[in-house]
Amino acid sequence: NAMYHLINERDVLMLTTCKHGALWKEMKDERCDRDNVEYDKHDYVTLLRTSTFCLVPRGRRLGTYRLLESLKYGCVPVLLSNGYVLPFSEFVDWSKAAIVADENFLSQVPSMLREIPEQTVRKLRENGLVYYKKYFSSIKQIVSTALEVE
Repeated sequence: NAMYHLINERDVLMLTTCKHGALWKEMKDERCDRDNVEYDKHDYVTLLRTSTFCLVPRGRRLGTYRLLESLKYGCVPVLLSNGYVLPFSEFVDWSKAAIVADENFLSQVPSMLREIPEQTVRKLRENGLVYYKKYFSSIKQIVSTALEVE
């Protein structure tokens, strides 16, 4: 709910769909129809590729697949999951590829991101793509990196 307040019709877009699982229609809320219409207007991968920052809120558990999606498509992940231990932090300097923001100060995130210099953003994007290819691009890469951690 707090994330809906970030949408400003200028540079913050949030897409969500409630079409999850077989019972989604029975569980939908008052925003569901509107969200689905907006979601269907966009191609998700194109949106990731053309976005500068991608919010990565906690999922149903502490981690979320959105981190890897962001890295894969060159979008700088903005982690909103206090206490989240980032994968392979023994090898990956996440400060070079992601922004970590306090989820309790969500309303301040857009202005914080707007202040990041373009050169820094470009480097974050580049590093994210490198990290994705090196550590996360396949099951083989993930297993290989996990074995190195031991």
